[in-house]
Order: sequence, then C-alpha cells, then structure tokens
Amino acid sequence: MVLHQLLKLRPKTAFHIGTLMDLENTDITIHSDTIFSALCNISGIYFNKDEYDRFIQPFIEGNPPFLLSSAFPYYEDNENTIFFFPKPLIFKDFVGNDPKYVKTYKKIIYISEKLFDAYLTGDDEFLESNFKDKNNNIIENNFIQGFNIWISSEERELIPEINEFWKITRLPRVVIDRPTNLTGIYHYSRVFFHENVGLFLLINIIDKKNDSAIINDLFLKFRYLGDTGLGGERSIGNGFFELDFDEKDKLFSIEIPEHSENTDFGLTLSLYIPTENEIKHRVLDNNSFYQLTRRTGWISQKTYFRKAINLIIEGSVFKKLNGSIMGKMVDLTPEILSREDPTFKCHRYGYAYLL
Repeated sequence: MVLHQLLKLRPKTAFHIGTLMDLENTDITIHSDTIFSALCNISGIYFNKDEYDRFIQPFIEGNPPFLLSSAFPYYEDNENTIFFFPKPLIFKDFVGNDPKYVKTYKKIIYISEKLFDAYLTGDDEFLESNFKDKNNNIIENNFIQGFNIWISSEERELIPEINEFWKITRLPRVVIDRPTNLTGIYHYSRVFFHENVGLFLLINIIDKKNDSAIINDLFLKFRYLGDTGLGGERSIGNGFFELDFDEKDKLFSIEIPEHSENTDFGLTLSLYIPTENEIKHRVLDNNSFYQLTRRTGWISQKTYFRKAINLIIEGSVFKKLNGSIMGKMVDLTPEILSREDPTFKCHRYGYAYLL
C-alpha cells in the first residue's frame, strides 16, 4: 500500500468546467491542467510576478516539487466517505461480447474506491461479482448517475437513497450583434453537486525536504481559489468551494494498493503529455490503453486563447519508465502574443500522476 495525500474541495456553488471553450456543455472532472493553471494565475495576481516565476519554473525545467492529480467526486456523510476514481481504460474479459454488458461498461466514467483497488490488484473475480449476479444479470443497483458511476455492493449499502451525485442545468442567454443589433440565443451549462458530494485531488510531494513549505503554500493558494472560483463563468458566481481538513487541520490521506515491482505499466490520474524520450521508448505501444482529449482555452486577462493540444486522459494505462517522472510542461503561447510581449509565456501542465 502506498500513502497519498488528499485534498477535499467542498462546492459552495455550481461549477462550469469547460471543454474546448464550449459553454453549452460542462465536464464533471476538473482536470489537472486547469487546477495547475489556476494556481499559477493566483500566484501572479494575488502575490507578484516573482512568486509566479518561483512557482512555475521548476515545472518548466522538468523538476516538479510536487505532482497533482485531477479532481474527482467523492461522497461523504456523518459516518462514511467513498472516493471515486476514473475507470481504468482496460477492457475486462468478463464483459465479453454481449452487447448489454459492453454498452453498460462503456458508460462507466467513475468507479468506487474498492473497485479501483480491485483493478490495481488484478482481482477480476471481485469486479465481475459486482458487475453481474449469479444469473448473469447486470446488478443495476450498483450503478449511479445513469450508469456513469459503478460502485461495489458493499459500498452501495452505505448510500442507498442517492442515485444522482450531480445535476447539469442549461440556461439560455441572449447575445446582441453590435453592427446589426440583432439578437440570438445560446445556452450555457453548469453542474450542481449533491450536498453530500465534493471533489478531491491527490498530491504527491516529490521535494521531501520542503514538504511542509509546499503544503502550506498550496493550502494558501487553494483557499484563494475557493474564494475566487475555479473553472469557468466565475464572474457570475460559479466555482466557489471550501477546503476540508482533518481534525488536526492537515491534509487527508488515502492508501492505494500499488505493486510497482510486479508490473511494467502505470495508470495516470491526471492529464499527461509524454516527452519525446518517453515516446521514443515506446510508452504508448500496442499494449497501452489510452484516449486523447483536445485542450485549449482563453488566456486569463488576455483576448487570446492558447494553442490547442492533445493530452492523454485520466485512467489511461501505459508502459512506465523506471525512475523517471513522466510528462512535461509545454509552451503554448500564441505567436501574436509573443510578438506583442516577448516576456509573456503560456504553459500547459502535462505531468502524469502515476500509479
């Protein structure tokens, strides 16, 4: 078992988590690159440029002092806490070729903590027993949010009354064309989380000598983020949250069963941009399981948006390189902005949070 530090974000308002600058849809996962960009933005705006440079420079140089996962949902009441992880992108044999099994399995986005542990330890018997019963019928009670969340039977008994962790609403807006004064309607979406549902992310402190300073720095900046908002549409009250701490006002932790000595593969809990060396060493070979997502977005306080880039998504499984931190930061500054201000840079966080 490996101990990971964990930060809980408890939503105070709805969130808009944009995808490709699309206001009409919202994601549920807050991706690692969004979180890191928000921390950089906080460093520059509420502190100063020197603090921004101090914060980001080690990542640009390939020596990150810490790594962040993306943020995923968790359930918590007075007695129980259940964390949900992205479904590993491995197709299991027990799913087979039956269309109803395949269709159900493909719908799954998140899996509960016990099921995630079973993936990591290769306990396919446990996974199958929570997917279908002895008569080979899908155990529908083990699925929440329209089959988007898969949970074990034991954990399902802890939250018997909840079938929706979140609800997405779409609201109309009016836009006026300035030259013609003609009006048009478009929609924007935001996600409301159940009162017992929050978001969590994992933190891996690499620079152990300065772990207390790093954690205190992250605490401070995440508190700023909680009060100023994370994600899109913050100016109209989206993305506010509170930080939850343990009884000693410290980070929570979680044990995850990892067996690095028994496998040549890793699973990422963040978005991932492989380096040229990693591609050269066939990290993404025919035995890997991964999907891509295209990322872009407006540059904060600018009228330009950053270059688009494809990243490997959370839950992807690929060959690991022993003894190396996988991934990199990428400079995506638009050429027009580089000409206007050669000192301004815009980066995308792409380090893998590897299990």
